[in-house]
Order: sequence, then structure tokens, then C-alpha cells
Amino acid sequence: MRYVLTCLVVFCLAFPSAHAQAARGAVTDAETNDPIPGANVLLAGDLNSLPDTPSFASLLNADGALGPVRLSDPLAGTGQFSHPADEPQRRLDHVLVSAGAAPEVIGAEVVMAPVASPRRLSDHLPVVAHMEFA
Repeated sequence: MRYVLTCLVVFCLAFPSAHAQAARGAVTDAETNDPIPGANVLLAGDLNSLPDTPSFASLLNADGALGPVRLSDPLAGTGQFSHPADEPQRRLDHVLVSAGAAPEVIGAEVVMAPVASPRRLSDHLPVVAHMEFA
């Protein structure tokens, strides 16, 4: 049996744009706080970072507590933009996945859904990750 999960991310994270430090961290067990080697990672949301900046590169190639973590960007090269919502000209919102999670990602997109009200909830368009689990 296969399961398909669609993650709609309007906002999840908001980093300041001047974050040039290296990204570091670890995925840990919620009960024991022990690091989980090889854990799958999905990082999505408003990262306030353009894909061609050093700060974004530091997210793709982070130093984890158990060694390097390499993330891929399934929206790279698609020409999809998320900001500003009324006339998107750049992508500040991202879906990033670790190598172990990449096979489960069957698609990613920026949603160009019309907004019914002139008052927007965000100046960013949402990003969506489609995932399939066996």
C-alpha cells in the first residue's frame, strides 16, 4: 500500500536575510534527545533567501552533529517564483529535502491560487511538496 502526502506550506520558517553563518543542528529523538543518524529532513517555508546566495548555500550544505547534511531543492530550475504574491519575481520560499527523503518527493510547486479578498494573508505564495510513501 502506498500513501501520498501533500504538504502545503504557507509559512513555516522565517530567517533574517542576513544569516551568513553556517547552519548546524541535529535531528534528535523526542523522548531521549539522542541524535538520529541518517534521519530524513524536510525543510520548507519562507527562508527569506534567494537560491543563489551564500546563506542559501549554507542551508544546502549544513554541518550536522553527526556529519554533513546535504539538502536538495526540488524547485530548482523550475522558474517558479513566490514573492511578491501579486506579481512574483523571485523565490524566497523553498522546499528542501535530504538525500534519504528525496525519493519520496514526487513533486513540488508554488501555488498560484487566486485570492478571493484584496487583503492577503501573506505577501508570499505558498509552496507545496507532494510526497509518496510505500
